[in-house]
Amino acid sequence: MTRLLNVESLRVRFGARHVLNGVSFHVDAGECVAIVGESGSGKSVAMRSLLGLSGGTVAADAMSLGDIDLRALDARGWRKVRGGRIGLVLQDALASLDPLRPVSREIEEALALHTSLTALERRTRVRDLLELVGMPEPDSRARQRPGELSGGLRQRALIASAIAADPELLIADEPTTALDVSTQARILALLGRLRDEGTGILLVSHDLSVVSEIADRVIVLDAGRVVETGQTADVYASPASPVTRALLAAVPGPVPRGRSLMAPAQPAADSAAPGPVVVTAESVTVSFPRRGAEPIHAVRDASLELRRGMTVGLVGESGSGKSTLARVILALQAPTSGNVLLAGAPWSAVPERRRRESRRRLSLVQQDTTSSFDPRWSVQRTIADALPGGIRSTERRRRVHELLADVQLEADVAERMPSELSGGQRQRVAIARALAAEPEILVLDEPVSALDVTVQARILDLFDRLQREHALGYLLISHDLGVIRHMSDEVLVMRDGAIVERGDTESVLAAPGHDYTRALLADTPGLT
Repeated sequence: MTRLLNVESLRVRFGARHVLNGVSFHVDAGECVAIVGESGSGKSVAMRSLLGLSGGTVAADAMSLGDIDLRALDARGWRKVRGGRIGLVLQDALASLDPLRPVSREIEEALALHTSLTALERRTRVRDLLELVGMPEPDSRARQRPGELSGGLRQRALIASAIAADPELLIADEPTTALDVSTQARILALLGRLRDEGTGILLVSHDLSVVSEIADRVIVLDAGRVVETGQTADVYASPASPVTRALLAAVPGPVPRGRSLMAPAQPAADSAAPGPVVVTAESVTVSFPRRGAEPIHAVRDASLELRRGMTVGLVGESGSGKSTLARVILALQAPTSGNVLLAGAPWSAVPERRRRESRRRLSLVQQDTTSSFDPRWSVQRTIADALPGGIRSTERRRRVHELLADVQLEADVAERMPSELSGGQRQRVAIARALAAEPEILVLDEPVSALDVTVQARILDLFDRLQREHALGYLLISHDLGVIRHMSDEVLVMRDGAIVERGDTESVLAAPGHDYTRALLADTPGLT
């Protein structure tokens, strides 16, 4: 194979803190190499160093892309390499694409910078690229802005922009995080096709199942050092490093309900007895009118029950209606028809002033904790703001410390700002805030999708413990069927706004009765 990228003893420091310590690897043409490891292991720093964007002091014995010594590049040299010879696909396509420009302009800019195509040739190339990445209706999608596209379509547009100039190397940093399994499968198939056509791919991911699906070789980082490397299948089958073994053990899919992900050898905890019904959704439909066209039916005749001590998992593709149904349950969205009852009393059909006293019975934990926190507020103020009124300041501080302890955080975290916390710490603070009002039901909307595998495992273990100790009921929305299988008593499968299958989780996932459920399972990558 042709060697595209060669890195020998890469070292990166920020001030006196060494983040990478002698990391070596290579990527050949037509090969996908994955870098995995916990948060803080140095994965993204390694990736950004290859683009001159680390922000730290970078040194290496060798760092070359073909015949280019990347260590010797000035600002002008980097501008030629980025987008021209190295393409970059980031996790957050909405933040990566200009929200004010149509998709076509974004892709055309890459072509204008790195090719000699005429304006007409660039427009033709844009359409070809959108077709290549599987963009439906490419002509109309090209005129849309990123905010008008779904997450999967935005990611395809970002890949089209990244490969516009035919780069030899494509760096993909968490390219499928937070995408549903069907969209994820399409993105992985696209990346696999680019690899098979000769593009070298460097994949940074916390999802070991995704890595298993596409990567030829894997590099395991821990504290800025390579602790294991080899062919992906060999490393997964016989991991030599304790770090690798811990990462693989934390994957939730094979671990039964009630058993700790971080201590799988321990006996499974007894499942909680079903508690009383708290929320009942009866034939809920949500429609959005469109001028000159049929209304969009986001939810169609959906019914469910949420009980204390039990978890209902909700799965389906992006746009299937999961989050809209959750908003109706939380009374943040009015149903077009149907009703939601809280403990048998009207909930969705009453004015907000009558709901206010009961709102504490339901809480929400979102996926994006960064945007759900006020960056100007300390953790103390963030959690205290969710406590019931009428509590004296000394009691509020004590209660905040109790809630932090409940989610296994030290009391001194209360004085920190959200920007000073890791992703796992922010999610624990979000859970503490959700618990502040002593709710009966938590709606968990993709609560672990952006976390690396061991942090995810700790958060799922935390949810399991809190459920047993507080008799909490959960509505768990997730695109990860491994998470659903590990956490849920019952699973509901949504498609085009309708619940197409429901039942005991193990029964549904072991022997699905609906073609759509079977398709979701077929699209779900597994460890091999």
